[in-house]
Amino acid sequence: MLEPYFLESLQEDLQAFIFNIRVFNKRYASIFDLQFKSGLRIGECVQPNRFVFLDSPHFKIITEKGSNDRIFDYTDFDDYFQDMYILGKYPFPYCSVSVASYFFRHYYKYSQVFVGDKGVTTHIFRLCLVKFWHELGFDDLYIAEQLGEVDVKNIKLYIDSQLYYNPASIR
Repeated sequence: MLEPYFLESLQEDLQAFIFNIRVFNKRYASIFDLQFKSGLRIGECVQPNRFVFLDSPHFKIITEKGSNDRIFDYTDFDDYFQDMYILGKYPFPYCSVSVASYFFRHYYKYSQVFVGDKGVTTHIFRLCLVKFWHELGFDDLYIAEQLGEVDVKNIKLYIDSQLYYNPASIR
């Protein structure tokens, strides 16, 4: 039976997932941390040609899907990411979308969480951030600008999506 899955529970579960992944692989934990804190898509995190060093402490991510590029401060992210940035190295060498998705499917409550009637993907990090900013009172246009979205209707889809949890579900 599907039960509502509230934002606070989602945030706690995603943070616990990131913490637990750190035991297996610091790089992938750092990728998920970057997603959690920035709302980036997984492909934007792991593809080295999207990562551009700027004047310290900033870097730019060239986004997907026609979105506007985004600039970040490396000090906003975890220690592994900061160490790699200081060394002038791309933080996620040899990482891929498929391996990140594998970690997500096998170590998160992947089989038990649904957006509407569909299972979640790593986009849940983006959805979580959008819902969080919306609950803080930011308007849709501001959120779209922060995420580099060129169209506000994508933000509305994230905000309007319903999260559900089924503890008995196995995929």
